[in-house]
Amino acid sequence: MLSINSNITESKNVEDAFEQREEKYRTILETIPDPVVLFDIGCKVEYFNPAFIRVFGWTLKECFGKSVNVFVAKDAWPEIKTMRDSLLAGSSFSGIETRCCTKEGNIIHVSISGAVYRDKKGNPRGSVP
Repeated sequence: MLSINSNITESKNVEDAFEQREEKYRTILETIPDPVVLFDIGCKVEYFNPAFIRVFGWTLKECFGKSVNVFVAKDAWPEIKTMRDSLLAGSSFSGIETRCCTKEGNIIHVSISGAVYRDKKGNPRGSVP
């Protein structure tokens, strides 16, 4: 019986540690003053921070599961393709200058850096461009 209680306690401690780590990372993302967006491996929106909402005007509810092309100016596709190809190859990039669209249709010049994030087995899961 002591072994079962010990396993339950250990399991609860691990769960608490994961929850604390998740909360820490969520807090960091939500307080960064620059727009941050996370895409899944298919380049569909999974998350963006409050700065993204403030700058671009969309809410996560409006964009969740939508393609990156929602934010991209039509003439910026060559840069976006370069970024996407880099990320799909598992490479990071930094300082690519391009143009993105706001919800109102305004064009904003941006400098984008990005990296792939991986699952527990090391497989690409998505990207943070």
